[in-house]
Amino acid sequence: MALDSRQTLTAGTGIHSSMSSLSNYFAIIPDDLGISEMPNANMQLLKARHYVLGYENRMNKNLFLKLEAYYQDLYDIPVEEGNSSYSLINQTADFTDRKLVNEGRGRNLGMELTLERYFADGYYFLLTASVYNSELKATDGKWRNSRFNGNYVFNALAGKEFKMGRNKNNVLAFNAKASLLGARRVQNIKLEESIARGFAVYDEKNPFANRGTDVFVLNFAVSYRLNKRRVTHEFKADIQNMLNNQATIDYYFNSTTNKIESIKQLALLPVISYTLNF
Repeated sequence: MALDSRQTLTAGTGIHSSMSSLSNYFAIIPDDLGISEMPNANMQLLKARHYVLGYENRMNKNLFLKLEAYYQDLYDIPVEEGNSSYSLINQTADFTDRKLVNEGRGRNLGMELTLERYFADGYYFLLTASVYNSELKATDGKWRNSRFNGNYVFNALAGKEFKMGRNKNNVLAFNAKASLLGARRVQNIKLEESIARGFAVYDEKNPFANRGTDVFVLNFAVSYRLNKRRVTHEFKADIQNMLNNQATIDYYFNSTTNKIESIKQLALLPVISYTLNF
């Protein structure tokens, strides 16, 4: 619905469904007698109801503002049968070793803001912000944080180009991106049981009750493009995580040291490249 020539209100709803990973359907799991079977072969589709309300404002020919609120109601989510906290919403592995039933629920509620300045006059920028809450319910009947409930994500991108050379047909460009991601939820590892069994044993009664640390990334790139009549040369230096921030994103059990150790975000990574375009 147009409020005027620049402002618009939008709304939408829909029901969607999707398959799980094929490896979940064909997972071979032994029953109580040790006989191998595929109990998840007839698993149903995962379903969701989506509701979205938005506001858009074309502030001028190069500046655009968008605000959007959403709610997602997830149902028929595969969860472990019985009295369990296990849900496929949290799955990161390629397959499951659990017997699943389509009795799980999930809900995502959030708001997103985008402010974009299109590339013009030699520069651009993009600011995005997202705040959200992501929860799930398995067969134990309790609503809990999902693994991916970081609660917020903020991004800022900007770039500037300068025309160079005698005929001003070469380009010197600077680009930067800063991101702040709310810490992902992590599972508690039971150390003594893990040592006794030789592999990580997780506290499944209180899954993802704790968090890692927020992830901050600052990337910076500088490039120089030579535009010739029949070919273009581009030299580029791109530094990923230039501040070398080392946030903790997860924990794991090291069976060699019998200790719980942390997994850090990707360290500083410089990338030098040369591109030739005909």
